Amino acid sequence: WCAALADAGVTVARPLAAADKNLLVHLADGRIASVIQWVDGAALGEAAVPLPHPATEQTALHHALGALVARVHIATDRLRLPPGFSRPRWDIDGLVGEAPFWGRFWDHPGLTREQAALFRDARAFLRERLADHAASGGDQGLIHADVLRENVMVQDGAMILIDFDDSGFGFRLFDLGTALSQNLYEPHLAAIHDALIAGYDSERPLGPEDIAMVPVFTLMRTLASVGWTIPRHAPDEPVVRRHIDRAAMLSARMLAGQGLPF
Repeated sequence: WCAALADAGVTVARPLAAADKNLLVHLADGRIASVIQWVDGAALGEAAVPLPHPATEQTALHHALGALVARVHIATDRLRLPPGFSRPRWDIDGLVGEAPFWGRFWDHPGLTREQAALFRDARAFLRERLADHAASGGDQGLIHADVLRENVMVQDGAMILIDFDDSGFGFRLFDLGTALSQNLYEPHLAAIHDALIAGYDSERPLGPEDIAMVPVFTLMRTLASVGWTIPRHAPDEPVVRRHIDRAAMLSARMLAGQGLPF
């Protein structure tokens, strides 16, 4: 998929073939190796610190990021996937079913009783909104599913998307919600939100109903990230508390009809 995107002119890390033209090499010890093209540049930012760019630069960068995500989706829709192409599903069951792809976020051992109840309510809210979105023709297809700051390289203002290991089939707007999820405490969140959507819309038009769903998918990503921490971090680690507190903040706002914090 990444090779096809690169061939289509989308700025992603291109996989490199071995001498026998294969992209995967089976090693004698049973491991499988692959190599991707080196990407120059610096990450857009890190999750735990404010963006190191002034407001005008943040707006320009997120407009470019939105446009890049749209180009990934456009190029993907033009591909004919090979037989047997298999990726995880970021569909309704994969996000808020009984066994979500990244874990039962509402059962995280680090939650207080009040937070667990809040996350159960948020799960029910999300399941209803996602079902309505799907029923109304909400776009689905292959998505990157992890458009985080550390997976976006910037070189002279150009964006290069890396780290496709969580990619799969799901709601296209999940990619925009993921990109926004790390910006909820940024002072220029409103401008970042508008720029990201405008960038995407410049390449792949969005309707008002799509734009209204972006905060829903932002909430979905914050909760999915809580599930992601369950097998990876102890419940009392600072990174876990940050994930839980962020998801609780946005859950309370969304359930109260307040939307994103701006």
